[in-house]
Amino acid sequence: MAFFRFSRPAGNSPCSVYDGLCCLVYTPVLSDAVPVIIDKTHRTWAILSIVALAVLAGLYGWYCMVSPDGPRGGSLPGLAFGILAAALMVFAGLLAARKKMPRWRLGTASWWLKGHIWLSLLSLPATLFHTGFRFGGPLGQGLMWVYLVVMVSGVVGLLIQQYVPRLMKVTLPEQAIFEQLPVVTRGLRETADDHVAGVCGSLFADPEEEGAEGFEPQRILRSFYLKTARPFLAEAVPEGSPLLNPTQSQGVFAQLGEALPEQMLTAVQAVEQVVDERRQLISQLKLQRWLHGWLVVHVPISIALLVLGVTHIVTAVYF
Repeated sequence: MAFFRFSRPAGNSPCSVYDGLCCLVYTPVLSDAVPVIIDKTHRTWAILSIVALAVLAGLYGWYCMVSPDGPRGGSLPGLAFGILAAALMVFAGLLAARKKMPRWRLGTASWWLKGHIWLSLLSLPATLFHTGFRFGGPLGQGLMWVYLVVMVSGVVGLLIQQYVPRLMKVTLPEQAIFEQLPVVTRGLRETADDHVAGVCGSLFADPEEEGAEGFEPQRILRSFYLKTARPFLAEAVPEGSPLLNPTQSQGVFAQLGEALPEQMLTAVQAVEQVVDERRQLISQLKLQRWLHGWLVVHVPISIALLVLGVTHIVTAVYF
């Protein structure tokens, strides 16, 4: 089963996937090496973050021992931890600015992503050391809850980005470009239309021909295609379609093949292949939503965190 990228063939080479999809050249989207977020290039960041955590934990332990009133956010060490936590959060937030400004020469996008991950994780203990594991009044408690949601959503997103591409590689060996899914879907439907029309003469029955002797196979194939297969090849797949389930789909096409003469089986097999590829596109769309859906929570809550953080600093300094 093959999906395809959209590009124009070099020279006068023929189209290579379907006769009805001119100038669509097959190339796999994913290479054999599936990219992951956390790999061996993160080793330096991980080691430095662990060392920094050990240093901060040691300083916090010393601070607890020498402070007669216990750790407080308003003390000098508490403020130092707070400033560090704020700086780490601001750095993490600058990743979005770096993505908006690809021409910036301030490090590569990969370097900023690594810093975003590891320094964001390091900001959690720095924040806890700043508060002394106490969250104060409503503003402090609200700020901490928002911060925890940001951290949890970020970790969930990291795990999704780490493992979903591997799942896609295993279950969907070849994929279409995400932005071109509607166009690819229309192309698959047009290809299936051509196969059915090739053996039935037309997708839509002629009343005189339908009543003539010998047209029963065409009527069966045309009825199945228009009522079951073609709706499945639309951009909005009908709920409850038997073609959504691979096992049910195989059974449906097997029954159809038994009811049709041998000369029509090639078209049936071609339609079944198109249906299988449409099912893979549906699976790809679902996984792509997982890949990007966590940002719907993470990004706006991160912005809220920065706003609440500034509010917390202002109230702590002036009130």
